[in-house]
Amino acid sequence: MSKHDVLDEHLAQQFLWRISIPDLIALKESRPKQFVAKVQVREAPAGEVRARWERVGRDCAELSQQVARTWDMAPGARQATATATMLGRVRRMGFDVIGMSAHPVEILRLWRLVARHHGALPRKGRKDGIHALSFVPIPTESPELPDLLVEAAIAGDEWLAFLLEQSLQDESPDRRYPEASERLAQVLDEGPSWGAQVIAGRLLFVFADIEVAIPALRRALRRPHAGVRTVAIEALLDRAPHALTDADVQWLLEDAVKHPPTPACGTRGLEMIDEYGRALITAVGQVRPVEGHRPLAVLADGGGVDVRGQRIGLDAGWAIRALAVGYPERAVMWIDRALYGARSWRRYDAVEAAGLLPEAMARPRLLEAAAGPGRYPVERAQALWVERFEEPCPVVPLAGLDVGLLTGEPSESLLSRLSLLRSGPDDARARMLEALVAEARETSLVSGAEVLSPLARETLSLLLFNLRDPAVSPRGPELPGSEEAWAELLLRHFGEAAFEGLAALAARGARVGADHEWLEVLAGLERKGLLTESWRERLRAIAREALLSPLYHGGTGPLYTLSCLGAPADLVEPLWRAAVERPQEDEPGAPRSALPYGAYWAAEALAKVKDAPALEARLGREAEAAMLAKDYRKLERIVRIGSHRGTEAALALGLRCLDGVDEDPASEDAALQCGYALQAVGRIDGAWVLAALRRPESLRFALATRLCRPEASPEVLEALKAALSSDARSGAAAAEAATALVALQLVTVDDARLDGILERAAPGARSLLAGLLLRMGAPLSRLRGHFRELLLGKDGAAAIGAYGILSTQEPDGLRSLLDEVWAEGPNAALRDWLGYDLGELNEIEHYWCHEDEEPSGDADEGLSADDEDELDLE
Repeated sequence: MSKHDVLDEHLAQQFLWRISIPDLIALKESRPKQFVAKVQVREAPAGEVRARWERVGRDCAELSQQVARTWDMAPGARQATATATMLGRVRRMGFDVIGMSAHPVEILRLWRLVARHHGALPRKGRKDGIHALSFVPIPTESPELPDLLVEAAIAGDEWLAFLLEQSLQDESPDRRYPEASERLAQVLDEGPSWGAQVIAGRLLFVFADIEVAIPALRRALRRPHAGVRTVAIEALLDRAPHALTDADVQWLLEDAVKHPPTPACGTRGLEMIDEYGRALITAVGQVRPVEGHRPLAVLADGGGVDVRGQRIGLDAGWAIRALAVGYPERAVMWIDRALYGARSWRRYDAVEAAGLLPEAMARPRLLEAAAGPGRYPVERAQALWVERFEEPCPVVPLAGLDVGLLTGEPSESLLSRLSLLRSGPDDARARMLEALVAEARETSLVSGAEVLSPLARETLSLLLFNLRDPAVSPRGPELPGSEEAWAELLLRHFGEAAFEGLAALAARGARVGADHEWLEVLAGLERKGLLTESWRERLRAIAREALLSPLYHGGTGPLYTLSCLGAPADLVEPLWRAAVERPQEDEPGAPRSALPYGAYWAAEALAKVKDAPALEARLGREAEAAMLAKDYRKLERIVRIGSHRGTEAALALGLRCLDGVDEDPASEDAALQCGYALQAVGRIDGAWVLAALRRPESLRFALATRLCRPEASPEVLEALKAALSSDARSGAAAAEAATALVALQLVTVDDARLDGILERAAPGARSLLAGLLLRMGAPLSRLRGHFRELLLGKDGAAAIGAYGILSTQEPDGLRSLLDEVWAEGPNAALRDWLGYDLGELNEIEHYWCHEDEEPSGDADEGLSADDEDELDLE
């Protein structure tokens, strides 16, 4: 089918609209005779037409006189009222207002009056009045035209500016008004509203001398308003591409990481954000800043600052599209992870991005997406193929199916079922899967010999095809509810063939660095005893391939697999990097791959590596270096690995960290983790705990209270009870002892001593004890004063700890407490979190300024000049 419309000239004549002005009356013979024969059209007598236009001429002459009188008035309310009256008259005149073409000065001044007083005009009928005004050609040669452009910009009304722009372009599309350039640039810089600045930028773009406005346009790039930024980008790219610099676009990309759009922007604001996102992608494609891929990679990885747990626009999908346009060789990594991974909620975004890649990169990826499953990604990929290459998408009938499982030619039933699973409606796909699962449950392996019938192989191949993307798999009561349940079903009924098919899916994702994949699902079946040794080895090989791939970015899949199945000694180095050297990105905007789960599973895998004597020496050496450098986070990781492996040097350094906590209080958190690790392997016993408890003035006391177990000795319990009356470390020791005793259920939450202990306790210990009491059932009314002081206090860690337990327990009376704290001013470290719970906008949510946007249409409210008597303007 042709992509181009073909105009039927004869048919067009039948629908041609005409305005019958005497000098321009269309001739009867210009109408097709066939049309005249079929439709009887009443032609007004020439006399009636002339009489009508004589009346129009008189009305327009009167209107022009009104305009002249109003123009001579002093600016103010009376002039605004007169302008409203004239605009109402224009609206009632409709097409007759074209008679004002005979009064070019007055029509231009009427536009200017409407622009000047736009905000004071009655909203009812205002839009229609401006529309009628646009029927009259504007005199583009008038010396007042630049003034009109500036006044229209200051008015800040999209509808007025749109009609003005269209009218001027209809009359003289290439005309420029350099006299307006500097003043429009000033409105762009200092306009009274964001709407005024957007319109000023647009009018600069279309009608002014762009070179004069370049400094203002570049300043506009950094305004916190998406519409202003969009018009600045478009103006610079189209009319002054040399002026949009690498630094400009880099700043915009980095700003996208730090300042996400928010729901507070409103519907129109979010539309502007979407338009801004498209404009910024275009800028990325044309400018390609050298380091622009870095902030985009952070966003593509799911990172960047979020608002209330989400990013609305300028998100991962947007970043992948921007990478595809500006850095296609980097974009393919993210696109492939979504397309070839098995659990991607970004597949649709990846399809859109694939359509933006260079042709050689786009073709295989669009074909992969078109293979399915998933109706929407399939249909979109096929549509993008047609748009891009102007031909139908050449998806072969068996695309996406593991044909290696088949023993013969595919049956007609397989082809029809495959077509339905690829892109059929969800309810039909669900019924088809239910039928296939029923067939699978009827399949039995012949005497354990792994012999499958051709029909069983077709069933298995179709189920595996559906599992290429479980995220789009239909749900139903008769279907497995998780990927693990699907894998268990297939392995139990199809055996080796099912494992090979699932392993192939796992390898697809592993090769492109995808995370949360079939590799993890299959490794997790080890705990159910479903894996044979050959299957374990196959999964270890896939994990190795992924871990050593240049596409690996720190995902948990291969690390989790090796922690479950064991890791060979030759993988110590990449595991060490992931477990010990991997940075913990605490600052806002960190990519998701920087989260700590990978470090945990890598440490678990390292702990199980066998036949690696060099690893023992390295653990001791690196632990010593971390201790000297006071890198306590690294030390804690090494001690945890060493404790599992029984590495003496690492264990000794962990004990040193515990014993030296008083020398460096900053090590307290790491020392506690070392304590847990050492206690788990029996290197800390009751004697160490008792010795520490006998010194409440030491931070070792605090650690010992956290290491007390239910089976603690009577001496340990007596030491804890004795500390209840201690005032050591500003009352912290007593609160720590009370916390331990309450946790051991040796002191009840209503014990009368606890109130006094809480009153005297330092903030950190007070927060821990109050939180435990709340968890153990104490009413908030009893603890309210303590929590209030913690939330308002200067200790940020204590405030965050107290707020954390309050938000998880949600006790009665919480809202009134939080409202009170908010009104008085909470701890600064807590402010954003508390504001989130209370629905208050935080600093990030205030960044984008779209609060003055009005709906595009006029509300039917306010007075209308149509209902008022014409003013006597004599």
